[in-house]
Amino acid sequence: MKKVIVALVLILTMFTSTGFAAEEVLIAPASETVAQKDIDVILNGRTLDLDVAPVIVNDRTMVPMRAIFEALGAEVNWIPAGRIIIATKDELMITMQIDNLNMVIERAGSDDREIFTLDAPPFISNDRTLVPARAVSEALGAKVEWIPETRTVTVDQMG
Repeated sequence: MKKVIVALVLILTMFTSTGFAAEEVLIAPASETVAQKDIDVILNGRTLDLDVAPVIVNDRTMVPMRAIFEALGAEVNWIPAGRIIIATKDELMITMQIDNLNMVIERAGSDDREIFTLDAPPFISNDRTLVPARAVSEALGAKVEWIPETRTVTVDQMG
């Protein structure tokens, strides 16, 4: 048993070192991450076609970053060096970082920055960045609902 624990600690240490690219590894405790192959994401009545299945992490539905942001009308930029996500729409700029629980929202022409603590940070799986559906959708002014019976996230844009 000791050998198994030591091996797991060594593997986790090796994968979390800065020598590995985030695209190569997704580490999440099994108790906190449950793959969900049958979660639907519906935006304004239309089911989104996602190239990576949504997953639930810490009771939050995580969806592919580019798919959700672009469906909501935002432009997405990925900065590989810092593993940073920047989404802009109109006067809003949303900044997130892989494995970081902070989401920063800024408005053009304002010095105000709002920092939100996420329940689950963005992460990379199958070469796709996943972000919390509710947090990013609501940051862009949409209304979000989770329907547990059908395992569906509904997102409705306001206005």
